Amino acid sequence: MDISSVKIKDTTVINEFYDPAGDLIVDDKTGKPVTIEVYGAESDAFRKMIAKRIRTEQARNKGKRKRDDEPVTDELMARNRKEAMQTLAECTVAWSGFYKDGKPLECNAENAVALYEAAPFIRKQVDAAMGDESAFFEKQPSS
Repeated sequence: MDISSVKIKDTTVINEFYDPAGDLIVDDKTGKPVTIEVYGAESDAFRKMIAKRIRTEQARNKGKRKRDDEPVTDELMARNRKEAMQTLAECTVAWSGFYKDGKPLECNAENAVALYEAAPFIRKQVDAAMGDESAFFEKQPSS
């Protein structure tokens, strides 16, 4: 493999989502599959989001002594889930085919959280796609 032919894309578009019954989710108005574009784990944007989460956690724990036997509380689990959801929402770049009250749903972090909470099966598919390195791989022709 010629490493000069390897290019990692910052984003990818997911264009196949399935509901829990296994049916393809389509735009109610166009009949086309809904799409979501997300940042990948190798993108600068994703790395900055993770760095921000780490800094927040470090500030929260400043002066606290860490213990390996510290219990994992429901509060800690809920906070971690909320932060992970927020990171996923912030990794959501664009979408098509999502509506609220008949109007196109603007793609922003707040609406992404609302979408992922309302449709956890979509959140899981986005999360899985973000972990699929092949979706962000683009082979360039060798020179």
